[in-house]
Amino acid sequence: VYIDDVSVVEGGDSELLTNGDFEASVDPWIGNAANVIDDGGNNVNFANVEVAGFSYDVNLSQVITLVPDSTYTLSFRARGTDGRTILAGLGLNHDPWTNVTQEVTLTPAWQTFTLVINTAGFGDDNSRVLFDMGAATGEVYLDDVSLLVGDHSDGDGGGSQQERDDEADGGNDGGAQPPPEPEQDSGPADAPPPLTPDERETLQV
Repeated sequence: VYIDDVSVVEGGDSELLTNGDFEASVDPWIGNAANVIDDGGNNVNFANVEVAGFSYDVNLSQVITLVPDSTYTLSFRARGTDGRTILAGLGLNHDPWTNVTQEVTLTPAWQTFTLVINTAGFGDDNSRVLFDMGAATGEVYLDDVSLLVGDHSDGDGGGSQQERDDEADGGNDGGAQPPPEPEQDSGPADAPPPLTPDERETLQV
């Protein structure tokens, strides 16, 4: 009997992150946005960007192991200054800093975001889950960050939980409204009326 290359693979429901709810303070989260506060008796990570710049100028990360060409589900709760955006995703924690991120838009109310991410062409023992928030000003609250192997988005391809709930509501008529038809450009408001056939014939003489 010959046995070789035996390994144990964690199940898809095994949590890959540590202290995703920030109840153990900051560790092992890193980055200049790592700042755990008490938010009404619940620990959350809080950042307030006063001057916008590059998205990666303000960052929260946790170093993890990622397997190349694999699918992961990143979920988290977030709220913040109404309308401001952040980037969330997975990437390398070293040069060339390859990553895959998705932009989400925050509101003052808590939302749960679920992102399905494929690590196409990158991943090793020095990878990370990341939140980049430097491209816009305003507050960002994060909590309950989770990373699982596989697609745990209920087969809808990801997106935020809040967005999926809104789509399920479908509006008052039971379905999503189609986008409005684009308005045709009729020219300047003071343009002269079009020529009549007789006027065009006169001009051609």
